[in-house]
Amino acid sequence: MGENNKRSHLWSIIIIGLVVAVYAFAVAISSMNAREAGVVYKRDDGVTLLCVVTWDASGLDKLMDLASEMEVPLTFFIPADFAAEHSERVAQMLEKGSGIGLLCNDVEKLNADAAKISSLGVALTHVMPSEDVDASKLEKAASEIGLTTVLCTFELKNNTTDPGVLIKKVDDSSFDGAIIRFQPAKTTIDAFSGIIETLRRMGLTLKGLSG
Repeated sequence: MGENNKRSHLWSIIIIGLVVAVYAFAVAISSMNAREAGVVYKRDDGVTLLCVVTWDASGLDKLMDLASEMEVPLTFFIPADFAAEHSERVAQMLEKGSGIGLLCNDVEKLNADAAKISSLGVALTHVMPSEDVDASKLEKAASEIGLTTVLCTFELKNNTTDPGVLIKKVDDSSFDGAIIRFQPAKTTIDAFSGIIETLRRMGLTLKGLSG
């Protein structure tokens, strides 16, 4: 009788252990599914170009035309309020074949901002934190609604009026796998063709965020 009790107790322990293991596995899978969007901060190869637009820059038309003519997979990151106020720009970006992502200024407003920009016909898949936003908090909130958080690895700052200076800066840098972010300032747009030619001369493939 005592032996039977021992066996019964042993089986109870085994069953409880299996139940705990199955539960832990289910929790892990659930967590992975909730966060599968994750964070993109570096590509395996090639280079990705992102343009952060926070004002209706006069050179946007030229930039979009150049990207289209040079077959550059360019993605624009814009705030939801800008998108709502300049819906014609959003339509223009989509028509030119550019990607559009959300520039998040407030994690608490992420869901509302994502819905606002999606209502303009954008198939939203990526979000980027503005300078004042905690990237880790954004990643957690974004993954819950299936968005991928993007962090750049190279900021092409426009601190000159000479396009040649920006082109040389690119030529002197290492970019393989990089995500390059810039703003549509006049000098940067004037340097855009030279920047693209330089990246290609370096043997780098230009890729979109999803490509």
